[in-house]
Parts: sequence; structure tokens; C-alpha cells
Amino acid sequence: MLLTGLICIALLITASIYRRFASHTLKDYLVLIGIGIGYSLPALYLLTETFNRFLEIALVYIIFMLLGGYVTYRFLQELRKHFQFVQMQQELALTDGLTNLANRRKLDETLSHYDKHGFAFSVLIVDIDFFKSVNDTYGHDGGDVVLRQLSHLLQHCSPDEAVVGRYGGEEFVVLLPDTPLKEAVRLGETIRLACADQHFVFSTYPAFHVTLSIGAASSDQADTSFEVVQKADQALYQAKQTGRNKVVAHSEEN
Repeated sequence: MLLTGLICIALLITASIYRRFASHTLKDYLVLIGIGIGYSLPALYLLTETFNRFLEIALVYIIFMLLGGYVTYRFLQELRKHFQFVQMQQELALTDGLTNLANRRKLDETLSHYDKHGFAFSVLIVDIDFFKSVNDTYGHDGGDVVLRQLSHLLQHCSPDEAVVGRYGGEEFVVLLPDTPLKEAVRLGETIRLACADQHFVFSTYPAFHVTLSIGAASSDQADTSFEVVQKADQALYQAKQTGRNKVVAHSEEN
């Protein structure tokens, strides 16, 4: 029993060290099996009466260990592929196909999470000014290029903890946890200026500019996270009604 325990401990230690540096290949898996065989053969030898008997048992043992190890490896590989596929499908279900940002479902789930845990946050709703004229001038392919380039700009300007998503059409949402309204407005202004300065390029057309209207609101202005988004949308509407290309924060006077 003591020998068996020592062998098991030695095998676990060796396997944990080896796995840290090994990849998930058949070669590495067979090496681990070989290590296990190497550790267990001395115990097997002590349990047999003669050397010839040991060789007979050891040969069968090694064959079954290798076959069993290969079958187990193939099973684990298929299981890993399955879990990777499921994970990829889950990510795709929460990702906008055009911009690779969070989609409406992901944004709604995040807002529900904020409500559940009582997180403080601010939100920016970003809308491209006169986006219809972009589509009319450059076609829908040109409009898609603008959406993708703007998505990169939003990700670049937003802090790491922000959740940036496409809310639909030419509207984007930036969720900013633990961010006061004044800081959100300041970030919105940074985004607006960066977009106004950016040269959008599509096909052989000359570089062109687009502007943004942005509405902002914070969780201390509403009872639920979805009400916060509604208030930011109201602020966005005011920004578009009062000249566009500006950031407007929600207030009770809006």
C-alpha cells in the first residue's frame, strides 16, 4: 500500500509539472501514459512471482494502457471540440456580425446584470448623423465600412471595463460601470471629436467625415437600468433636434 501511494503521488507530481509545459497533442498524451507505465512497472514486478510472469503481465498491461490511453485521448479531443463549438456559438449569439461588438441581446443581459446587483453606471447612446445620406452616396457597403470603422473608434476610446455594443442600425451603446455622468459626458465628447477628425475611407471615393450625436444618462437618474437607457435616448433625441454633432446629458428639464 505504501509503494502504491508513493507511485500515485510521484505520478501526479510529474504529470502536473509536465502538463504545464506540454500542449494537447497525442505525443504529449502518450508521454504522460509512458510516465505512468514507467512508475507502475516496479510495483507490478514486486507483485509477480517470476520474471517471465512479470514480462507476460507487463506486455499485456502496456498494450492495454496504450490502447486505452489513445481511446481516452480521442474522446477528450472530441469533447474539447464540442465545448469549443458551444462556446463559439454562445459568443456568436452575443456578438454583432458586422462590427464584432456586443449585440442587443448582450447589452440587455448586461443591463439586467446591473439591475440584479445594483451596479452604478452611466450610458452613452451614439448615433451617426445623416447616416441615410452615407448609404445613398456610398451604398450599403460604404455604410457598413463606416459602421465598422466607428466600432473600432468606440472600442479604442472606451475604457477596458466598458461594454461597447451596436444597439441597432447606426446606433451604438457604451455602458460605463462605476462612472459618474460628468465623466461619461467627457468621454462622449472625446468620442465625438475623434469621429469628427477621422477620415473614413471606402473604395476609390475620396476620404470623408461623419459626425455623431450622443445622449448620456446615469443610473442615479432612474430606478432601472432600462429606464437609464430610455433617458439617454431622450437626451440623444434632444441632441439631434438642436443641431446634431453634440453630446447632451439627460436632465429633468430635457
